[in-house]
Amino acid sequence: VWMAVNLNYNTSGASWCYNDKTANCEVYGMLYDWQSAISACPEGWHLPSEEEWDVLIEFSGGKKVAGGNLKETGYAHWAAPNQGAKNRFAFNALPGGLKDMYVKPAPPGMAVSQKEKSFDRIGKSATFWTSSKAGGKSARYIEILYDEEKCYHETQSVKSGLSIRCLKN
Repeated sequence: VWMAVNLNYNTSGASWCYNDKTANCEVYGMLYDWQSAISACPEGWHLPSEEEWDVLIEFSGGKKVAGGNLKETGYAHWAAPNQGAKNRFAFNALPGGLKDMYVKPAPPGMAVSQKEKSFDRIGKSATFWTSSKAGGKSARYIEILYDEEKCYHETQSVKSGLSIRCLKN
């Protein structure tokens, strides 16, 4: 049993609303860094592994069409063309975008750099953490895009903010 919405639970760790706007959390759920995502699911649920996502993707028609079969139809939340959107299994994948942390170089004459957050791709990309590490400071995630019906397996810095879906134990 998969949650039919992106999790919207403010953890004690790193979690954000897209563009720091509460209204975005109400629609798309929160974005979590990987460490927070690991422990964010409520009791009796867990963050699915990449292999558990693969089972859902295969059930949903395979990588070439699963994105379309899992994402919400229409244009209320997805940008056009929302290619292949059918939401055949009431999964309601929503494009909550992502948050990247990057280091902004120090201005000339200053010695300290700043960490900044950059929100991107709301309406165009649904990004879901998996519990699977990719080595070093990276972890695996699943991505569904507005202009394709495929599902992608990707790697991202564990400091970035992505959506999560929980899977019942």
